[in-house]
Amino acid sequence: MPGPSPLPDAASLRVLLTRARSARTADEAKAVLSDVAEYAAAKSLMGFAMIDVHRPQWDDFETVAIAGPEHVREALIDTTTQWSFWASKLHPRFRRGAVHHVGPGEKPGAELDGPWQPGEVLFCTLQRSGGDILGLLRAGAPLSGERPTDEQLEALALCAEFATTAIEAVLLNRAIAGSRAAFDGLAETASRAPDRRAAASSITDVCRQVQAGLGFGRVAVLAAEGTGLLRPVATVGWDEGSALLDHPWLSLAQLPLLFAGPYQRHGCALLERSDVVQLLDLRVPVPICRRNGDGPYAWRDHWLLVPLTDAAGRTIGILWPDEPADRLLPDRERLAALRVFAGQAAAALALSGHEGAATTQDILTGLPTRGTLADRLSHALRREQRSGTGVAVIFLDLDRFREINDAGGHSAGDALLQRIAARIDDTLRPSDTVARFGGDEFVIVCEDVGGTEQALEVAERLRAAIASPAEVEGRTMTVTASIGVAVAGQTATEADALLQAADRAMYEVKASGRDATRLASPGTSWP
Repeated sequence: MPGPSPLPDAASLRVLLTRARSARTADEAKAVLSDVAEYAAAKSLMGFAMIDVHRPQWDDFETVAIAGPEHVREALIDTTTQWSFWASKLHPRFRRGAVHHVGPGEKPGAELDGPWQPGEVLFCTLQRSGGDILGLLRAGAPLSGERPTDEQLEALALCAEFATTAIEAVLLNRAIAGSRAAFDGLAETASRAPDRRAAASSITDVCRQVQAGLGFGRVAVLAAEGTGLLRPVATVGWDEGSALLDHPWLSLAQLPLLFAGPYQRHGCALLERSDVVQLLDLRVPVPICRRNGDGPYAWRDHWLLVPLTDAAGRTIGILWPDEPADRLLPDRERLAALRVFAGQAAAALALSGHEGAATTQDILTGLPTRGTLADRLSHALRREQRSGTGVAVIFLDLDRFREINDAGGHSAGDALLQRIAARIDDTLRPSDTVARFGGDEFVIVCEDVGGTEQALEVAERLRAAIASPAEVEGRTMTVTASIGVAVAGQTATEADALLQAADRAMYEVKASGRDATRLASPGTSWP
């Protein structure tokens, strides 16, 4: 008696197609794919059928649906196989129509004779129109025990189309939902009336929308200060105290290195972490991404930078998204969305005037702010070029200050910072300028410096003054400092490069044990 026809019936196909097109979530897609696997096994007269979904962030295939014996399902469901396992089996010599038929020893199935053999593999690729492989539909163990007929293979190929439709529907709806959430947030931010006072919060809102709508774990906007150094004006998701947010590691003058031709991606820069470290010769601790994948499409400690430009087309900063939730490199659509968000951040930045601290005095210590320091450093360098008077920059970072905060509380830490700031100011000459540069960082600009020896003498006096015990809230506290020194004309002549050279020398002190002073050499100047 002949078995059932392997050709699918029209009514069942219509129901399956409707369900595939309406899939919205991963769970709905899995339910449809399970039915497709059951249907494929039944209509192709196979002992089992299974569907594997490609995970580009891992460059593997995950088995999400199986129709067949329970022991097969228990053994294989949710398991993965690497792309490399299937790569050789995708060769055209294995094709029988739309199905790949691979025999034992990777012999083409069309060349095999006799009954079905256990080592044979039948599969269809679930493929987008553009050629991207979304997954596989596998089948085997024909109920007849014989090699599959062309009709059976046609049934498999048809079921593969429905599986492809279901996966594409979920991917499309997921992308639409993410873009809608992101642009709804952007529209809400953009709809606010221009308000200089609210500009800073608008930049933070842009970071939040990039995080929520485009799926990045951490986002920052860095803007140029008077020295040309880029400093954060808004951050979301970053660890407190990250060195890349606290230190002057990047300047406007260095951005062309990162946006050079090889790294350009649709108006953005996409680089590997090692490229950034090499191009900028970074010495600051570089955080490792916690959402890396594995494969040619995967995010692996990449850096994605989007330029912020003003009305005249000048670059004024960057939008820096990191840690994509899907662990994938951004596609053209996501990069386009990021450029829109960067435009919104640039507009808010222009509205604020980016006077990072529009005040000229630090509230806690009473010292000048970074903006005031930038002006005085630029003035000192112009004077040095005219008259040959020496200029030195001293970058000072308190050692293990966070431990003091943790042990004594922030009020004790603030009180100690005030005492340290006063000691630094008292140690310097009236013509020198000291500014609070960050949480526990201070930068000193010394004019009329006779040379490197005199600059190092000033630094050593500062280190000794800081190390003296201080009475704070009834407790005796001691803190040391790591100090880097850069002298104009020997390590750099531009304000941004001079600051970076001093900062880099300070980091070398940190790396070699802290509580010391180091002079920046030509080899430690930043590009």
